[in-house]
Amino acid sequence: MTSYAQEYPAGAVPYHTQTAPTQVLYEQARQAAVAKASPHSRRPGLPSQRRPWSTEEENALMAGLDQVKGPHWSQILALYGAKGQVSEILKDRNQVQLKDKARNLKLFFLKSNIEVPYYL
Repeated sequence: MTSYAQEYPAGAVPYHTQTAPTQVLYEQARQAAVAKASPHSRRPGLPSQRRPWSTEEENALMAGLDQVKGPHWSQILALYGAKGQVSEILKDRNQVQLKDKARNLKLFFLKSNIEVPYYL
């Protein structure tokens, strides 16, 4: 058995590939989940404090993960948050919400038996 230190020299980042862009993999997982979803998975009339994520927000989060090469929430918000360099689509989200959504996206990919993007 070799250790991580033996496989990769200090400062080296392991090279990983995935078969398709993150957003393509996500769309495959979403379609698989919709096909399996129960039509009555939520009880109507219950008040909710949370604000559901839009498709645009999900896509911005995944693009940010790809651009900053990992779960660097402050860097993603610098790109897509308030006064973001790319857009302001995530201006109403904070770092904890990004982390939680990324965790849920990873579970979503795993449950759908779709390749999990490397940066999730």
